[in-house]
Amino acid sequence: MYATIAKMKRTGVCLLASILGFATPLAAAPAADESKLTSVVKIKDIEGARSVFYNATTKSYLVVIQPGGQPNIGDWLVFYGTAKTMYQQLSFAFSGNGIDEWSISLRAPRAKHGATATFMSTPQSDIMQCGVNTGVRDLKSIAFSKVGRDEAAKLVANATFRSNAIVRAPLVLARDDSGVYYYVDQLREQYGGEAYRVFVGRKGAMRLTSLVDAAVDKAGMVFATKSGDLRLSVNAETKQKAATLTWTARSKAIALHSLEPGDATYLIYRELGVYGFLGTVCDDL
Repeated sequence: MYATIAKMKRTGVCLLASILGFATPLAAAPAADESKLTSVVKIKDIEGARSVFYNATTKSYLVVIQPGGQPNIGDWLVFYGTAKTMYQQLSFAFSGNGIDEWSISLRAPRAKHGATATFMSTPQSDIMQCGVNTGVRDLKSIAFSKVGRDEAAKLVANATFRSNAIVRAPLVLARDDSGVYYYVDQLREQYGGEAYRVFVGRKGAMRLTSLVDAAVDKAGMVFATKSGDLRLSVNAETKQKAATLTWTARSKAIALHSLEPGDATYLIYRELGVYGFLGTVCDDL
């Protein structure tokens, strides 16, 4: 699936990572099958109160496991998916009494507004809000219904629960003046990091290039592909993050506009067309 990185330089990797804000250094060959990177979570062995919710439109389930004691966001587990396979969600905020009225915030990179989702449970309703409510008209709210005890027990017994399916993280994002995007991602640290991929193209038509070489040193980062070279140069004297980013193909260099991946979540995870299913809430809208 991926081309082997034939040659690398490790000098200055940590320095470059700190300069550019990238978390992981360059390393060896990528995994052959990323679908195998997620692991099975045996929720049958996890003690705690289980609440199961269902949405008839998307035919999806949300399973919330609340361990005993005082509500603590770090202890709650949330899974989302079908009756066959469910994936663990990344949660980051909690509010409420944890009993009859509560809400939990989840990472939703394919949600249009804010890359987050909030599931709100009250005695009157159970609703998933996709995105941050800033008054926008197209904010999605999905109604769920609580599943009865017997059906919930059957789901837990028969479904396969897996760890979070977002196995890759953005590394470099840029665009030229003609609207062509240049994007590099890597495996998340928990899956080994590195295993770089380079995509080039317009929105919805990005193509994976064949990576033949990669190099990192104090001067920057270079990804050489069969289609061209993506070069990120850093001022070695001032060590500024402000970098010169170029794409060189057929001896012609194109200046690129560097974009901050953290500010372009929806563009990266939905509009570019690089990623499909992510196993997250609001993924199937």
